[in-house]
Amino acid sequence: MALDQGGRPEGDSGSVGGAAPRPPGGGMLLGAALGAGLVAGLAAWGASEATHRAFRPETRRVVTMAGPLEVAVPESKRRTDVANSAAVYGGLGALLGLAMGAAGGMLRGSTGVAARSAAIGAAVGAAAPSVLAAVVVPRHLDYLGGLDPRDVNLVMPMLFHGAVWIGVGVAGGLALGLSRGGRRGAINGVVGGLIGAVLGAGAYELISAMAMPRANSAVPLSEDRLVRLVACLSVALGVALLSAATLSSGDRPRPSKAGGPTSG
Repeated sequence: MALDQGGRPEGDSGSVGGAAPRPPGGGMLLGAALGAGLVAGLAAWGASEATHRAFRPETRRVVTMAGPLEVAVPESKRRTDVANSAAVYGGLGALLGLAMGAAGGMLRGSTGVAARSAAIGAAVGAAAPSVLAAVVVPRHLDYLGGLDPRDVNLVMPMLFHGAVWIGVGVAGGLALGLSRGGRRGAINGVVGGLIGAVLGAGAYELISAMAMPRANSAVPLSEDRLVRLVACLSVALGVALLSAATLSSGDRPRPSKAGGPTSG
């Protein structure tokens, strides 16, 4: 049997206990991440058709000159806006974390890594955006309530949306980073996911304002299904792109003190 320079049979990577092989290169990772992001974004959009009105506000009957009307009770409407935002964006985070962890693990050739990364990503993705929505959405509503509609700009809604969607970014980036292995991969993935979520929020505001100016995309969760599609895809693809790019950059060998490359 032929031996390599380390005295092992050729083809033996030297892994112990069935450890997963070294992850593939950046090009394959980027393609897998974008595919996972696309699938998760579309799935989350489909789910939002059911969840964006999962919670409905209490109403009261008001008599007007045009006849009796059912009007939402303001405080109840506020609570349901928060709950529906948490449901939709928590679903997006869970699906993206699940898809990114599974894609990264399967690309690495390990079903165990895929299952663990996907489970952690889904759990973080369900929790983080929901908690952030509970904190951020009431302030978002306060901002819109005290604002002249003619004064609405892209910056403040982008900041409010981004503050919720960074939870999605943490989940997707963490899941992909864990599938690459080690603390360094997890950190790089989270950093990339955070950046991708913020850039996704910016892309959402720009695309919605230019393509659907009458759809009122500045609200925490739009009633327009196409605006929600833009939101889900902008965030999912932004997180996928930036987390994969950050991980690929972190995988590049660094020069050692002796002048040769080292993987760190």
